[in-house]
Amino acid sequence: MPTNTTVAAATLAQAEEALRAGNALLCFDIIERAADRGVRTPELEYLGILSLAHCGSTQMALDRYHRSQAQNPQLSQDWLALEGRLFKDLAQQGGAATRFMYERAAQSYWQAFERTGGYFSAINAATMFALAGDTARAKTIAADVLALTEAPAARSELERYNQQVSHAEAALLLGDLPRCRAALHAANQLEIDNRTARARTVRQLQLLCRYLRADKRIPDLLVVPPQIWVFRDETIEIADMDAAMTSALEHLSLPVGDLRGGRVQLGLQAPVDLCVVECMASRGASVSVVIPGSREQMVAHWQAQHGHAWSMRLARALDQAHEVSETPGFLPSEPLWTRHAVTTLSMGWSLLTPEQIRSEWIGLMVVPKAVVPGFDVVALPASRVREIERNLLDVHCPLSEEPRVKGVRERRLSAVLVADVSGADALAEEQRPLLLSRALAPLAEAVAGAGSKVLERR
Repeated sequence: MPTNTTVAAATLAQAEEALRAGNALLCFDIIERAADRGVRTPELEYLGILSLAHCGSTQMALDRYHRSQAQNPQLSQDWLALEGRLFKDLAQQGGAATRFMYERAAQSYWQAFERTGGYFSAINAATMFALAGDTARAKTIAADVLALTEAPAARSELERYNQQVSHAEAALLLGDLPRCRAALHAANQLEIDNRTARARTVRQLQLLCRYLRADKRIPDLLVVPPQIWVFRDETIEIADMDAAMTSALEHLSLPVGDLRGGRVQLGLQAPVDLCVVECMASRGASVSVVIPGSREQMVAHWQAQHGHAWSMRLARALDQAHEVSETPGFLPSEPLWTRHAVTTLSMGWSLLTPEQIRSEWIGLMVVPKAVVPGFDVVALPASRVREIERNLLDVHCPLSEEPRVKGVRERRLSAVLVADVSGADALAEEQRPLLLSRALAPLAEAVAGAGSKVLERR
């Protein structure tokens, strides 16, 4: 039986993987579910607060940080610098208090540096002092950071990445652009799949370049892996899966660059979709899929329809996927409804990326190949994306192949709607009325509008 320490370590690994891939919502959910089971550690609390900030709930993250610090003071550099990061995020929201927030962020980072001596805290303090208007102090600290990060670090890849980007940021503050570019080139070879770290670095460099009126192309030297959505509109039959996969792996030329670290979302309904999943994963992408029904139902259906080899391959792909979203509730006679739901959910998930870690969004489309067997993946034009979005909003799916009333499109549905408000117990007393007025009351009004269709409400 696993110990609490073992469970905490496994939970931390899952949460870190989700955050590295840019999925702050999943990271927070993993940590909250673990807390419900009594699994709590300082490391999980740190990641929980950080994921809240990534989701845009910065003030709530800051309140939770102060409560946690009062209950269980921590002295690691990451924890002490977290307060500065939260004040920095609040400053970037704009408003009359922007300069004050940058000053608070600078002081928090500086205090973290004084306690730990870490260059990460120091360079952030320097940038925050610069943005708050204290350029002289910013340059003094930046010169110290440049010296601290001069020698190569023989530690983890993340440590080396942080060292290089801190060196680049210090050089930028001091106006040494050649040194800044060289450090960013070195950093770009590290932590390739860490979308969160890279996006935050790019965001801060963009902010600093605007303030210093430096070359705005400098942040582009650090590439943030893209967010990719894959769409398939046509039925593509794959009889020989080995031949199809060999063709895809050897000859498929994707209209995007390096997929390593990229996050791919797609609907998985047919064997051709599975081939796309395997191809994307083999090129280093983090693949998330939407499937019709549950995993067990889908594997059993593929066993009956496509055979044992395909079902085993499907089960392996689902186990290895970054995330699997299920869309239950559809009948075999409702293929258009199923397809519509899978397409809508996969596109929605691909667009649901917090602003703090947003990267380039790319649409791809699977099309039949001229030479059988196989398929090709082509770029999805912006006009086609807009057309797909309009079609998803304007549903034209019949109840079945032969609707009861000609020309009437309808669907009969029985469902249970459950609202799970994560983290409500952690809210302060004065915040709970806001939850009732802004979240639960509108939900209750929406349900009440359904009238007699609602069988039970509590």
